Formats: sequence, structure tokens, C-alpha cells
Amino acid sequence: METGASAPRVAVAGAYTGGRERARAGLTEVRRSWRVILQATVAASLAYAAGEAIGHETPFFAPIAAIATVAISLAQRLRRATELLLGNAIGILMADLLVIRIGTGAWQVGLVVAIALTTALLAGGGPILIMQASSSAILIATIVPPTPDQPWNTGRFADALIGGGIGLAVSALLMPVDPARHVRSATDPLLAALHDGYQKVGLALRAGDQAGADNVLAYLRGTAPVLAGFHAGLDATRESVRLAPWYWGQRTLLASYALAGVHLDNAIRNLRVLARQATMAIDRAEPVPADIPDALAILAEAVEVLGPVLAAEESPDVVRALLLDAVRRTVGAAGGDPIRGSGPGPASGPSGQGAAGLFNAPMIVAVRLSVSDLLQATGLSGTEAHALIRAVGDSSG
Repeated sequence: METGASAPRVAVAGAYTGGRERARAGLTEVRRSWRVILQATVAASLAYAAGEAIGHETPFFAPIAAIATVAISLAQRLRRATELLLGNAIGILMADLLVIRIGTGAWQVGLVVAIALTTALLAGGGPILIMQASSSAILIATIVPPTPDQPWNTGRFADALIGGGIGLAVSALLMPVDPARHVRSATDPLLAALHDGYQKVGLALRAGDQAGADNVLAYLRGTAPVLAGFHAGLDATRESVRLAPWYWGQRTLLASYALAGVHLDNAIRNLRVLARQATMAIDRAEPVPADIPDALAILAEAVEVLGPVLAAEESPDVVRALLLDAVRRTVGAAGGDPIRGSGPGPASGPSGQGAAGLFNAPMIVAVRLSVSDLLQATGLSGTEAHALIRAVGDSSG
């Protein structure tokens, strides 16, 4: 038990340790966000200078709009930036037109906001446009209302448009995100989930490990955020390619990732089904041929090589050869030797061949569907992938 004298020292030490950890985390975040910091700094300076260049004495709306445009999420930046621009402009315009006539106060602010929001909705705006329109209207109606000498300050309206446009241009032209690197970093977690899933399902089957099979099934059921992250990363790279002229040459690579993503998505869904079948096979002590976990190990190896193939750094031939080898392992697996100790019960069927388990055929189908998905992820059409799989079956038969 801590004494009264030592308790304050412990508290101080804990506060110091916690503060040091927060400082370290803050520095990490600063290093991660240096690009946005640089873009916001340059955009704010340029926007203010542009406002002054066209004769505005204090163009404070310009740097505000510029920073807001830079700071918004990279995904759907063009749409978000457009909404922000329009929202600022609508809010300022409505407030400038109304406040000089109705004055300021609680009900006036409410009316200005209602009209700004109605206008934003009529313009088909999303959440950003609606929020920006209302906040800009409140700002004009309360802090910087128009005066009788200047009933409509067109400079503020222009500053909002100028600042947003400069922010968007700086984001696109000054140190933009490299689409190829960004989409690869978004794809790697999805490939890792597939690799780990194939590997762990195979190990659980080989060892008859019920707990391991349950764990990998739970893991695969929790991969929805991985898929969401991949698709969000893909959307972000589309924006980068669209906005930055020197990345236009990466459109073909991005299209390849987009096409592969569809099939990787299907592959992880098939893997969930396979993991469920493996779990039931182990739970019921069904005999499983060794060829099935062997095929899963080969699939894991193929996925490990798939990343460089998608990045156009390696030929797809190695991946395709591995995938077809996985198919070859499943040919005749239903009549093969069972895994020794594949479950808590007997390891052989009525004929002495343990491979006649109830779940073997569905698992073999799931393996071949995964092979088809991964072959198509390398750029083959569905027809080409299915033809290769059939050819392996025919030659092995």
C-alpha cells in the first residue's frame, strides 16, 4: 500500500509519464501531417495576398476559406471543396442582403440561418455546404454585419470564393499525395487480412484447433473496416489523379487497383465462408484431407506476392502459377489421406479414407472460388480465370 508521502510522488511520476506519452504522440501526428501544415500555411498567405491585390483592405475570409479547403478530408476533396465554397458564398450573400434591412438580434439570426439553410438545400448541398452556409451567415449577422455605408460587402463574397479556390489549387499543386503510394498503402491491409486468413485457417485445419478456427473466423468477420479503408483510399487516389496534372499518367494503374479491389473484396468474403466451414468441420471431428490446408498455405504465399504485382513492380506469372498449384492440390482431395488428428473424434470415414467429410467439398469449392477471384485481381477476365482452373482439373484428372 502506498504511504501518504509516496502517493504524491507516484502521482507526479504518472503525470510526467502521461505528459511525455502525449507529447510523443503529438510529435508523431505533426510529422504525419506536415504536408497539410505546409499546404495550409502557403494557401492562407496566398489567399490573403490575393485579397489585398484586388483592393480588399482586410480580406480575412480569404485565408479562412483557404485553410478550411486544405483541411477537409482528401477523399472527395473536389466535391467537399465545392460545397465549402458555395456554402461560404451563400451564407455571406444571404446575411449581407438581409441584415441591413432587418438588423441583428436573436430572431434575426434565426431567420438568416433559416434562409441560408433553405438556399443551401435548394442548391442540392450536402452536410458541408449546409454547415458552412449557416456558420457564415451567423458570422456576418453578428460579428461583422453590413453597415448603411456598405450594405452589401461584395469583397467578403469574393474573398470566400478566392480563398477556397486557392486552397484547392495549393492542395492539388503543392506536395500532393502520390496516388500510387497512397493506394498501395490502402491495399496492403486488405492483402494482409487475406494472407493471415488463408494461413490461419490452414493451420487450424491441420492441427484440428477449434479455438484457432474460432479466432480466425472472428478475425475475418471483423474485416469490414479493412474493406472500408481500402475503398476510402481508392476514392482519395481518384481525387489526387483528377486534381494533380503530373499524376494523370497514373490513371491506368489506379484503374487496375480499382478492378483488383472488386475481386479482393469477393476473395475475403469467400474466405469468411471457408473459415466457417473449417470451423464446423473441426467441431464435428470431420476428416479433412491434407491437401486442403496445403492449398490454403499456397494461397497465402500467392497473396504475399500479389502486392508488388498490383503495383506493376512484378510480373503476375508467379502469382498465377501459385494459384493454379493451389487448384491442383484440391483435385481429388476428397479421396486423399486425412489429416492426422484433424479433430477430437475419429479421423477416418466408413471406408477407411478420412477425406469423405461433409465439409470437404464446400471447402474445395471455396478454395477454387478464391483462386478465381485472385486470378482476376491479377488482370485476367473471369472467362480466362475459369478456363485456367478447368484446364488444371482436366490435366490432373
